[in-house]
Amino acid sequence: MVTNFPKIYAETRYHVAQEEFFPGGYTWGFPKGSPYRKIIDRMMERCVMSGLTKKWLRDTYSLYQREYTEERSTLEPEEAVISSDNGLVVFGMVHFQGPFFIMFLGAGGGALLFFLELLTSRL
Repeated sequence: MVTNFPKIYAETRYHVAQEEFFPGGYTWGFPKGSPYRKIIDRMMERCVMSGLTKKWLRDTYSLYQREYTEERSTLEPEEAVISSDNGLVVFGMVHFQGPFFIMFLGAGGGALLFFLELLTSRL
């Protein structure tokens, strides 16, 4: 980040693009007035206007989805779901309901005793 602003009205020395090339916060930093900035701006505009970036995103997502489904289909049924014969259990919300209930019961009891202590100490 530039903290020393040499120009009047605190203008920065960097160009900030107004159009998003990819949504999600990708940034390319170019010094203001650099000779290659206009060339890259035109190339980015051509890619966006021609729909090439949308095609790249579609291809990337479809490739990821295809690889994910192939990976899931190559797993054998025993590997996809952990069987109960080896004793391993995947914990879910049902398994944690009891400990959370006990925790909140203890916190509520502690708060109740605290307020009773406050009331009895004033009497």
